[in-house]
Amino acid sequence: MKIFLITFGKRSLGARQISSYLKQKGFDVDFRFVEPEKAAAFDISVFGPEDIIGISVLTDHFPWARQLAGRIRERFGAGKPAIIFGGPHATIMPGECLKFCDYAVRGEAEETMLAICTRYPDIGAIPGVCRLEDGRLVENPPAPLVQDLDKYPIPDYTGYKGLDDYIILASRGCPYRCAYCYNNYLKKLYHEGGQYLRKRGTENIIAELKAARAAFPGLRTVSFYDDTLLARSAAELTELFGRYKSEIGLPFFCMTSPAQLTDEKIKILKGAGLERIQIGLQTGSEAVNFKIYKRFFPNSRIVECVELCRKYGVEIFFDIIFNNPYETEEDVGRTLTFLLELPLTRRQRHMYGFNLIFYPGTEITDNAVRDGYISPKLEEPQGGLTIQGVLNTPLSFNSSLDNPLWNIHFSSREKEHYNALIALTPYFPKPVIVFLIKRRGLVRLISLALRLAIWVIVKTALREDNFVMNFFRKLR
Repeated sequence: MKIFLITFGKRSLGARQISSYLKQKGFDVDFRFVEPEKAAAFDISVFGPEDIIGISVLTDHFPWARQLAGRIRERFGAGKPAIIFGGPHATIMPGECLKFCDYAVRGEAEETMLAICTRYPDIGAIPGVCRLEDGRLVENPPAPLVQDLDKYPIPDYTGYKGLDDYIILASRGCPYRCAYCYNNYLKKLYHEGGQYLRKRGTENIIAELKAARAAFPGLRTVSFYDDTLLARSAAELTELFGRYKSEIGLPFFCMTSPAQLTDEKIKILKGAGLERIQIGLQTGSEAVNFKIYKRFFPNSRIVECVELCRKYGVEIFFDIIFNNPYETEEDVGRTLTFLLELPLTRRQRHMYGFNLIFYPGTEITDNAVRDGYISPKLEEPQGGLTIQGVLNTPLSFNSSLDNPLWNIHFSSREKEHYNALIALTPYFPKPVIVFLIKRRGLVRLISLALRLAIWVIVKTALREDNFVMNFFRKLR
């Protein structure tokens, strides 16, 4: 028996961790990264009827996962080899996944996959495994959350070359329960599964980063992708980043919640090489943050975070959520006003803008279905539709590019003016933005010009005969 683990995400942390864990336990594992656009051409002759094929599935990647699974079934028939879907989409929507695979795994999957590989084919009762029996969905409760993350080996980097930025998770879970977040669903799933926020030990983290430096000599930066790295105490951060500074010594990036950022903590991180920090602002409307997003951070806390980052010379990036049906035009206007009032220059106003993603099972999605803003699509997702489309920016909101799982019954047309101005704040000085607030026609014209530019850039980048893109491909 051979185990194939396939991911469509180049830096898929979950699949890499499972691969290294199974190898440690003595299994023959073939880890493959498949570029989504090449999924249709993937050579399925490498599989045999006795193999186990695990496919990690984000919602965005579901169309390619089902396409690959369909090709395997067409060649070998159902059940041989065994096809197992895991990852976020399988966790939230196992029934949909089981139309195309034999088993779906919910939740963190290291222990579940180990049990599957050890006990195969008698795996029906394993915690976390979902299956169909006579067309009926059978969902086993997920395995308890592993509290000792240090038991797992360093993630598998088979097939990765030349990384210059290394992504690491120093913890799993989040102390918060924001209404739109994937953690909102997972906390409900694991309500009796043990402590949700778990932290790796300093020795374990440093060992992984040392291995990364050895494997990738060209490594220039490290990115801590914990939901909030600063959930650690100042004493814990002092221990970890004291060793990081002396033994790793690379500039790094991290994410945090506004509530966790303090003078003491940012001073520790800055001394160890912190260059950039990402903080969830989401909206400048406290009413929306408190009542809709269930984020209980006042705007004054954001101002304090900005002042601390400026004090220590750390670049700050804000997450902003656009196109929320519960936000009014006035709410979006408050976001713009708040951004302009922050003590930041134009060059310091960095943003990551995202349209609201309706992850199944989250509180905001349940509310939006109840209130008629969205409804489940009865037809199956087609083609390469993604949750977050390339062109779906605040300057070009088009629900047809988005939401493969939902019919959209709302429009953000009345918010386009402020959406566009918010998107322009990193590029235009404050006086220009203030001048444009009452000039909707001019903002619309600027938006149209930028939409055209975005469209041309994307189309040009996708052209196979594009001289510039081909030149850079050859350089790689």
